[in-house]
Amino acid sequence: MARETGCKTALATMSGRERTQQVLEALNLVEAFDFVATRDDVEEGKPDPEIYHLVCEELGVLADRSLPVEDSPSGVKAALMANLRCFAVTTPFTREKIHSQGLLDGRWIVDDPDVLPDLVRDLIEDSR
Repeated sequence: MARETGCKTALATMSGRERTQQVLEALNLVEAFDFVATRDDVEEGKPDPEIYHLVCEELGVLADRSLPVEDSPSGVKAALMANLRCFAVTTPFTREKIHSQGLLDGRWIVDDPDVLPDLVRDLIEDSR
């Protein structure tokens, strides 16, 4: 899926490797990512940027060519501390916190996940 666009994809999660594998299998997404990093792969959890440094290194991708999509304030902080641009897709549990903490300009906060593909496409077009 993402490989067709020439993009490399990764999952950087603070879930453990076993649980992550179970979820990816249940969702039929085992082959969707070029690399999966879990809390088992790093010393420090988010908001430490270690997991994003690992992902960029493994994929051979520079920070300015990366675009994390996060759903929590600690994930947003990790991405920003790794010097990555980042979208935050809120959930009913994280919406207020993500908006109120002022970590991102409002245009980088997505309350409706259905609009995310268009925003990412626009960002890619603008960066060419």
